[in-house]
Amino acid sequence: MPTLKDGLYALYLRKSRADYEKEQWGEYETLAKHEQELVALAKREGYPLDKPYYKELVSGERIAERHEFQRLMDKVSRGEYAGILVHEVSRLGRGNPMEYGWILYLLERTRTLIITPTKVYDPRNPDDARALQMEMFISNMELGNIRSRLVSGCRASAMNGCFIKPTPPYGYDRARINGMWTLVPNDDAPTVKMIFTRAAAGVPLGTIARDMNNSGLRTPSGGFWTAARLGAIIANPHYKGWIRYGYYRRDYMPDGFGIKVKYFTDNDCIYVKGLHEPIVSEELWQAANDRNLGSPPVKRSKELKNPLAGLLFCKKCGKAMIRFINTCKSNGNKIEHYRHAPFCDCKARGANMHLVVSLLADALESVAQECETKVILDDDASASKSELEAVERKLAQEAVRLEKLMELYFADAITIDEFKERRSKSEELSDQLRHRREELSREKPSPKELAVTIREAIRLLKDEGVSAEAKNAALKSFVERIEYENLTVSMKHPDIRLHVVLRG
Repeated sequence: MPTLKDGLYALYLRKSRADYEKEQWGEYETLAKHEQELVALAKREGYPLDKPYYKELVSGERIAERHEFQRLMDKVSRGEYAGILVHEVSRLGRGNPMEYGWILYLLERTRTLIITPTKVYDPRNPDDARALQMEMFISNMELGNIRSRLVSGCRASAMNGCFIKPTPPYGYDRARINGMWTLVPNDDAPTVKMIFTRAAAGVPLGTIARDMNNSGLRTPSGGFWTAARLGAIIANPHYKGWIRYGYYRRDYMPDGFGIKVKYFTDNDCIYVKGLHEPIVSEELWQAANDRNLGSPPVKRSKELKNPLAGLLFCKKCGKAMIRFINTCKSNGNKIEHYRHAPFCDCKARGANMHLVVSLLADALESVAQECETKVILDDDASASKSELEAVERKLAQEAVRLEKLMELYFADAITIDEFKERRSKSEELSDQLRHRREELSREKPSPKELAVTIREAIRLLKDEGVSAEAKNAALKSFVERIEYENLTVSMKHPDIRLHVVLRG
């Protein structure tokens, strides 16, 4: 039995995961019970307690998350306490070996006693020091087991199509149906569908965000919508009825006793059909993601000034050509032109924006004339219909194969590695088939209808009174990309070539 020291004693209280679970089932308030027990022990044994007591209301596994514990150990390091009263040794620390090693070192150096209802530990005593070390080591092992069980349970639920995250995506409520957590569309679901529909039509995400903010729509937290927030919604597969678990991961990097958190994505994640009802179809989800891949960013306080934003790319390096404004030193006139972003390795020459737009109008006129003379044969339409039917049959077969693969996995007939490999191949093929089905199912305009659309875009391009945003939207309705090449040798004879790639 260690000799009790004169001086003040600190009382430290902290909740654990088990305490939260007990309280959810209506059992006692943990900290109040522990406080009552330790205060009675202090009175009985004659420990003068410092006030206020140190109460940790979070179940923090790391010292960086436990501010009361940091405050306590700061005073311990200065030798202000003769001992610490705590309900269990594990309440002091059950994190990684570096952290509980530091705790043990500090207690031993300051000769601070650890007092629990069952035992008094003196870190200077070799037996007590080993006992403390063993208690913290076992607590750390238990923490690892708890984490392992939680992760295994979460993965098993996700494999069954359950939604196991605490916060549902915008447009959904979290609900428990037949004992399984899933998602149910709420009143915001029509807004989500509107976002996908406009994004699939090629409307920039910044424009959609501004329109939503101007109409009074706010995020669930009451904030303003941004293009980045809408981009996260569009990329979320939950909206098309799928569950993705383990895609976003966190890596904790030690920074002394603090923690730096690094976020990254992991493609080796669970990706299965969910139990919930989709808000949008897979075709609409894919179209929205395809159209807004590289959507031109526009500041909220600005309007789009570049009619070829998100369309004009360098043929040499594939990077986007950016609109810049130069000021003429002789007369102060502003000259708009296209060139690469600063510090780009590609040395392709830029060109006057109005010249490029004029050349594009001429190129589109040639495309329109070609469309007017093009004839669609009946054989082509029949072949497309036959291919569509074959794609539908193949998709149905892949769906059946995936279900059988799930049955084999749950019956322990195949290993997890084999399951992942076969599932990945099946889903990759299914994605390719769905993309092809979307292309074949999309109602394609006739060549003459396309010619009318192109000529309307030409009219808008030549009209100085039409906004750049309207011109950009008109072009994006039928243009996939425009490849830019400048072969000019003499400025008197500019040689700029544009290759227009139409959608579909």
